[in-house]
Amino acid sequence: IFETTKFLTLFLYPELRYYYIPFNNQPGRHYLPKYWWRFLAVSAILGFVITIGIAMGFATPKLNGTLMIELKVALANAVLAVVTYWIFSWGWCKWGKTNAYRYL
Repeated sequence: IFETTKFLTLFLYPELRYYYIPFNNQPGRHYLPKYWWRFLAVSAILGFVITIGIAMGFATPKLNGTLMIELKVALANAVLAVVTYWIFSWGWCKWGKTNAYRYL
């Protein structure tokens, strides 16, 4: 799971960087809560889909019950992506320069 966590962080970090730097610095009100929630949802979905893709790409489940284990791991990584997104958001809003939504 630790290796998958590092892999997900590589995919999650560019999304966070895009949300907090160029996206929120464009003209207009980009720091609305709906945008933050949308990026959070995309993080969770990407975490789930990428984990399932990696699991199925390495080895198709041949034993009974292995698919459920892979789905549980993918769900755990989706939750981990949400938690990581929230922690990065909290830190960025506390100490980073942004006009993003500062609900935390």
